[in-house]
Amino acid sequence: MAVGQKPGVPEGYNPRDYPPVAVTVDVVVLTIAERQLQVLLVERGGEPYQGSWALPGGFIHEDEDLDAAAARELHEETGVEAATYLEQLGAYGHPDRDPRMRVVTVAYLAFLRAVGNVVAGTDASNAELVPVHDVLAKRPKRTLAFDHRTILQHAVDRTREKLQTTSLATAFVGPEFTMRDLRGVYEAAWGVELDPGNFRRKVLNTPDFVQPTGRRAAPGPEGGKPAEVYASPSRFVSLSPPLQPVERAPELVSSGLFMARAAARLPKRPRPPKPTLPHTIISADWSKDAKKRWCVVATLQRDGTYLADAPRLVGDPALLLDLGDAPRLIGVDFPIGVPAHYGRRARIDSFPTWLRTMSDAKFERLATIAERVDHISVERPFYPRVATTEPRPRRQHLVDGLSARTFDDLRRACEIATHAQSLFWLVGANQVGRAALDGWQHLLRPALRNRTDVALWPFDGSLNALLRTYATTIAEIYP
Repeated sequence: MAVGQKPGVPEGYNPRDYPPVAVTVDVVVLTIAERQLQVLLVERGGEPYQGSWALPGGFIHEDEDLDAAAARELHEETGVEAATYLEQLGAYGHPDRDPRMRVVTVAYLAFLRAVGNVVAGTDASNAELVPVHDVLAKRPKRTLAFDHRTILQHAVDRTREKLQTTSLATAFVGPEFTMRDLRGVYEAAWGVELDPGNFRRKVLNTPDFVQPTGRRAAPGPEGGKPAEVYASPSRFVSLSPPLQPVERAPELVSSGLFMARAAARLPKRPRPPKPTLPHTIISADWSKDAKKRWCVVATLQRDGTYLADAPRLVGDPALLLDLGDAPRLIGVDFPIGVPAHYGRRARIDSFPTWLRTMSDAKFERLATIAERVDHISVERPFYPRVATTEPRPRRQHLVDGLSARTFDDLRRACEIATHAQSLFWLVGANQVGRAALDGWQHLLRPALRNRTDVALWPFDGSLNALLRTYATTIAEIYP
């Protein structure tokens, strides 16, 4: 085809020869209000699902692109003009998701510093902010139309991941803010109380996370030294290492007098949430051989202790997700996560999202263990398939093949701390890479793809918050 020539339509082509498919956009608008992560919902004014709550959205016009449709629907149904941050979340196209016809929706994730007054319009009879927990809890106070609960869950997961790995938290606060304002974003999204000093050091030690203004805020009602004011940078940056949702440790005091003086001097803080105990704890001894996968199930008793059953075979890994009553905590002894160096090379913002959205073909390539040195790549990081190949496999082959500086770059932080083996190195004792691939394939990927009530700790938030929100939380007990 010549340059500038428009593509032609095949002779005899008739679009009516194909099943009709409509395209919509749905927008997940998240903001922080009343110290909670909240979502903007609309009440549907017509069928289907008349009177039900849903995400703002609708059908695209014939002459507009997806981004324009998302902005238009957001404004028409809620009165919101523009978001601080807007990105495509994903496409959802189950054949039965809409009773009218085959409809594929493209979901967007939007962050707002402040929603202001929302006004229902077009086919929405009402619009309001709703705490995310009220929708995603095990016993939700509101149910959503279509598959919007799944979309919202994925949006919240994406948000928590981006807060860990990028400076996107500044999209939730004003152009100028205090460190307390910024910390409040993380506390609302993660459901924990963070240590102020540790949080401040992490933020200030990350280049371009925030910009000091040299000014201080007006004194608060508690008095004390006015807080420093910071500004949002012009772009978002990656956080390396990522921020972790570690809860604030209880303060230790040595005497009642010291405690009384401290209480009189410091502003009162809200008590951290009461720890949530899982009703069921499952410890799974993983193996690539299904006949060697065993687990022990312990159940919470009325006196706060746990009673463990006799070991049993795991059988179908999917059955682990429904053993006992929720909330359940499943511990598996294969690695969950990848080394930070590999994550940067593979452009992985979030391990759960990477694992869930990876195509079957890409995962099959990932699980194809490199036989030779020239096979090692970001797509095939596990090596070697056979330890007796020539040239003799060496750790340096992995270091060179994955552009690392040292072999420690191919270990996760927990593996360095415990002198454990890298999951990519498949020679000698303590190799766990094959078990990891098997666990990712048969347990984690199906759970993350097919269910919305499963979370991975610590990627999706603090353990306490996850046990309050999800039916099942999976955690690593290796090493």
